Amino acid sequence: MSELVSIIIPCYNAESVLSETIESALNQTDCHCEIIVIDDGSTDDTRKVIESYGAKIRSEFGPNGGVSAARSRGSSMARGDFILYLDADDLLIPGAIASRLKLLRSSGVDAVYGAWQRLEERSNAWTPTTEVRRRIEDVNVDPEIAFFTDLWCPTAAYLWRRTFLQARHPGWHPNLPVIQDARFAWDAARAGARFIYDDYIGVLYRTNLSNSVSTRSREAFLRDCRQNALEIERQWRNDGALTPDRMQALLGVLGMVTRGSYPVDRDLFKQSWLYLKNLAPGHIPSGGKGFRALAGLVGYPMAEGLSHIIRRTLKQ
Repeated sequence: MSELVSIIIPCYNAESVLSETIESALNQTDCHCEIIVIDDGSTDDTRKVIESYGAKIRSEFGPNGGVSAARSRGSSMARGDFILYLDADDLLIPGAIASRLKLLRSSGVDAVYGAWQRLEERSNAWTPTTEVRRRIEDVNVDPEIAFFTDLWCPTAAYLWRRTFLQARHPGWHPNLPVIQDARFAWDAARAGARFIYDDYIGVLYRTNLSNSVSTRSREAFLRDCRQNALEIERQWRNDGALTPDRMQALLGVLGMVTRGSYPVDRDLFKQSWLYLKNLAPGHIPSGGKGFRALAGLVGYPMAEGLSHIIRRTLKQ
């Protein structure tokens, strides 16, 4: 019980949700926690919300540098043996930290990741909906492939051993504003982190908050995914670890970016298609048999254009 858990909350213009988030951290039981709130240059009344908690929390106010910089600053202030990153619009369920902490103590692993639940706005109220229970091995036996492709959890679903983060993790990526949380987990896997899964639902994650980075810009999300894929490919190649399964994972992610970028950013589409074509000549991003047949006749870019016209027409 003497081991300290540092709960780090980065926030930017979060006055409408921050109090509920801080309260969810204060209401954790059977654990010893410190709460660190980093205001990332908010222009609304976020500062007033933070200051209203007085000595119950630790805080710092600085210019806007992005969520990665805010989390990194919080990490440098942390005094805990364990670290949990809680986004300003998410909520910890009572008992979440105690459950994760018990597993970390008993297993000796570097991180616990756990189940979580979506929190969606319905009829002007936030309502818990889908429960998400997914293990690394449910996606792929290779943790790096799992975290690169389809395994994603909110930051607060993880409880990290601080000694691992300090000694082996490269830190929060400064140039992936949308998917830096997914990259953080992948970097941990690459550093050899030992993970254990906790089936206890510990986090409520707001899925459709209007001012979140991921919901504001599909283009920004796709650009982050492309940059992340290119960086991971280089690291796998440098490590001599680009296995056939990892190549397939790269093709899948870059194919998603290529197809998804056609309606929102033609330059990104062209860049992604050229890179994909050089990476695997003759490869066509996933699609139905009819689409693939069309691509074989007229070429992939034209097939994508025709497909886009058809989809847009059907929606009208």
